[in-house]
Amino acid sequence: MAARNVSFDLVVKGGLITEAEIVAADMSALTLASILENNVDESNVTTNLVLPTTGTLGSTIEWTSNNTAIAPYTASLRPIKR
Repeated sequence: MAARNVSFDLVVKGGLITEAEIVAADMSALTLASILENNVDESNVTTNLVLPTTGTLGSTIEWTSNNTAIAPYTASLRPIKR
């Protein structure tokens, strides 16, 4: 079997995005529908909510609440340190 070299052109579209853009994109991906998952709406929660700890682009997500009787409600987003 003979070896054969093949060349390909690689084109990378777009540029690097900033940490702020990563956080903004991850925050916008946190929709009420994705958090509610199998629940019909926020006034009728019968199953666990989906509270991710990492955004789709890698931001760290922390969920907190000042009311210990309910599940955490607010989020703090920041990019993962690289």
